Amino acid sequence: MSHSPSPSVEAILASAPRRRQVGGPAFVQALYNYGVKQPVGAGAALVILLVIVLAILAPFISPYPMNYIPDKPDVLAGASKAHWFGTDQYGRDQFTRLLYGARVSMYVGVGATVIATFFAATLGLTAALMRGWVDTLLVQIIDVIQAIPAIILLVAILSTIGSSLTNIVLVLSFRASFVSARVVRGAALSLAQEPYIEAARSVGATNIRTIIRHLLPNVAPVLFVLMSVSVSQNIITEASLSFLGYGVKDPTTTWGAMVGRDSWTYMISSPGLLLVPTVALVVTVLAVNLFGDALRDHLDPRLRGR
Repeated sequence: MSHSPSPSVEAILASAPRRRQVGGPAFVQALYNYGVKQPVGAGAALVILLVIVLAILAPFISPYPMNYIPDKPDVLAGASKAHWFGTDQYGRDQFTRLLYGARVSMYVGVGATVIATFFAATLGLTAALMRGWVDTLLVQIIDVIQAIPAIILLVAILSTIGSSLTNIVLVLSFRASFVSARVVRGAALSLAQEPYIEAARSVGATNIRTIIRHLLPNVAPVLFVLMSVSVSQNIITEASLSFLGYGVKDPTTTWGAMVGRDSWTYMISSPGLLLVPTVALVVTVLAVNLFGDALRDHLDPRLRGR
């Protein structure tokens, strides 16, 4: 009886999944196809892009400086031509503060997400590939961190180191790194047992090369979805911290601070003071979540036919 020859190491490595090389026209075509197949996700992406553009251009399109108080302030005024969204209890323009608040909220959400994703990918992929005591130690640390309620852990750390903008980004990314690392580790565990991983290591590929060349490209869809979810979670968490008084301090403003600082006191006489930043938070977080769901459906081959 004749036996077919076993595949060589080079053949196994050649069969490993590869990232597609995307050029300019192909990238534009991919965006068009995404918009056709995922109209909700494309609309959510446009909302996110609009918020980012408004945040970046806030100093150029805002009618007043961030904390400008006129000589004769019109306090708690309603919407008008001079103040599109009214004024707060000090006479500051709500539209201006909304634009500048978007800058800080998006900075916190995106900044903490980028840092957390980098460390989550590093920890999760390393643990999945090396296993042993490295994997056990990481799982134990994640269990301890997740056992502590998120808001209590964040408040405790910020009470110790101070609630500056940089500290808030670092604290949010610290917890998210370990929480996301568990998801990345779970996605990479099955990949680490694939023949092309064993073949790569058998020909002398280092752990770093194996992670970068083979594992990372194949868990990239998971990382993209994690990033979209993490951005909205960080925005909400920063808003919660600001509402509790542990967020960014005056004169810097965020959407959470606009909701928490005296807005409840004037919610009857001037409801716009509370509603405007609340609606901005809801719309932005909803857009990020919808975009994340659409991105997951688009990247997951099992869900593309739905």
